[in-house]
Amino acid sequence: LLDSMNEKAQTVESLSSKITEYLSGLFSAGVLTEEQANQTAGIMYVLSDVERMGILCNDIADSLEDKLAKKYKYSKDAMKDLEKSLKVIEEMYSGAIDVMTSGNQDSAKKIRKRREKVLDLDIEMRKGHMERVSKGKCAANMTASLNNILHSVDRMGNCCVNIADAVTGQTKL
Repeated sequence: LLDSMNEKAQTVESLSSKITEYLSGLFSAGVLTEEQANQTAGIMYVLSDVERMGILCNDIADSLEDKLAKKYKYSKDAMKDLEKSLKVIEEMYSGAIDVMTSGNQDSAKKIRKRREKVLDLDIEMRKGHMERVSKGKCAANMTASLNNILHSVDRMGNCCVNIADAVTGQTKL
């Protein structure tokens, strides 16, 4: 999971940099019509959320790697919950890609509904962690790290919704 997240994040960051450089070159060359400039600005808006997803993946991977290096382990329940949450984010991101390539309004609606699921999972995971801490099944010193991971997952959900909204015209660019 960690290797996959890091690999995807590095690919996104590299691609994002190349696209941003290209689009900036178009702006600076003055070759775009007003409509093309607006479309390009929209692409850059979406691109920033795609890039942010890569950064957040790195943040999660770093948090998990740090705990592994220090020989701390999340409980099996915590890891199962986290995997479930990341699976929803993966579905949202795939949906965002679908919206970008097809403009599919139904995919955009599904992304917004999945966003609610991510919020519900976040609350469940925080409660579950605190219950495990109170029962001695999880270390209290894992709370800050888990909260950082959950915050990143939450922000990833926001990015997916932002992408869908921007592409479907629900966001003013």
